[in-house]
Amino acid sequence: MTGLILSILIPWVTGYLFASWLLARDEASTLLERLFLGLGLGFGILSFEIFLLGLLGISFALVTITVIQFLSAIIFLILTVRAGGLLPKGGVFGCGGLSGSFAGGKAFILIITFGLLGLFALKIGFVFYESLLRPVYSFDSWTNWSAAAKFFYYEGGLMLDSSNEHFFGSGYREFLGHPLQMPLLEVWSALWVGSFHEAYVKIHSALYYVGLAGVLFYGLKRRCGALYALLWSWFLASLPLIVFHATDAYSDLALAYYTLAGIVFFYRFIEEGSGAKQGAKLLMISALFLAMAVFTKNEGLIFYIAAGIVVALFIKAKGLSWRLLLSYVVPFIVIAGPWLIFKIAFDVGYGHSGAGSEMEWLSDPKYAEGAERGLHFEVFWLIFKEYFFRHGGFNLIVPFWIVLSVFGIRTVVKSELRYLYIFLLLVIGAFLFIYLTLEVTAVTQRTGLNRNLMTYIPVITFTSALLLVRVWARKE
Repeated sequence: MTGLILSILIPWVTGYLFASWLLARDEASTLLERLFLGLGLGFGILSFEIFLLGLLGISFALVTITVIQFLSAIIFLILTVRAGGLLPKGGVFGCGGLSGSFAGGKAFILIITFGLLGLFALKIGFVFYESLLRPVYSFDSWTNWSAAAKFFYYEGGLMLDSSNEHFFGSGYREFLGHPLQMPLLEVWSALWVGSFHEAYVKIHSALYYVGLAGVLFYGLKRRCGALYALLWSWFLASLPLIVFHATDAYSDLALAYYTLAGIVFFYRFIEEGSGAKQGAKLLMISALFLAMAVFTKNEGLIFYIAAGIVVALFIKAKGLSWRLLLSYVVPFIVIAGPWLIFKIAFDVGYGHSGAGSEMEWLSDPKYAEGAERGLHFEVFWLIFKEYFFRHGGFNLIVPFWIVLSVFGIRTVVKSELRYLYIFLLLVIGAFLFIYLTLEVTAVTQRTGLNRNLMTYIPVITFTSALLLVRVWARKE
């Protein structure tokens, strides 16, 4: 267990120092916020470093990776100290009242707050208990991610010898084109534990669960107050499918974390980043998280491109310098670039049509036998039934968001929220296109449909919370 704890703390400290450097001049930045952000940054940096070692043919040795982590931490520590950001200016939790947008007595507010914190403690305790007790237990998690991790662990590398029958995990990995972040994080945990313990290696899912709720909390607290933010964070953390994935080893929860973190900073850029220097910094942080999303799951590319389109629209609408786009593109080139170049060089693809992950448009190879090639418009009715009549995995957040959006349409159009809606509509449109032309089974079997929704349901939650407080206050 000591090894497992160290496998968490080492990259987390690195990520915390990185977050502290990025937010060094942020007056409202707090210790807890940096911890929530540093969690994902640390895991992202760690998996990226292990991937580079694999490309160079260097064995996945514990000492080698740990030394690189310590060097990274030292570099970020020096940068943070020089920037004067080692101690957060916002303290541990942050200033501001608990009530936010609510009126009420202090006693009532304290009761609600401690009640929610108690529920959070119970939920987090359950998640960690299940994560540490159960081995990898879902078929998709094993075939898509953990089998690859186990292969890389015992192979001591990525096995990039094209003459070998098990090249890059062939025979063990169902789809070679799946990104490597989750498998490489499992390799790291296994190295510290000393064996591929199928319960311990998936601890990252539970941590991403905590980080997801924390990122949403601070994304809302800046604008709406702590109690309001805590309520919405609890709503998100209590969604059944998210809790399930927090105890599993699939990658969609990690993707949801990176997407939400990227959009939170994207919205900060929209709201307060018109100044060249501040805007470039916020946009760079947003792109950094979204680039890590690309290395987490193939769908991450959808989120990065959608946000990039909205960034371009915002720059044009505000008459800002197009050089701002460099702050959005450079992190992508650095973080996601090597992986995408690798995919092209070794032709491992994106689809679900075999080991090579080819894409067969208008013909889902896993769809019902005898189905004709072409567009399958039946997915629309299936999606409608799933979201409005069988929506147990996400409670009622999607219908609530739609109804709220209809009532608050004037507020959306007249405020900066319209950019979040453009992003969501682009993402939803991209997934609908994929369902119609490529992945019909994702809808007919429901699992893929719900997993995809889970990756951007935190953004829907974030958007709903921002819109509700504006509509409640009658802000146009």
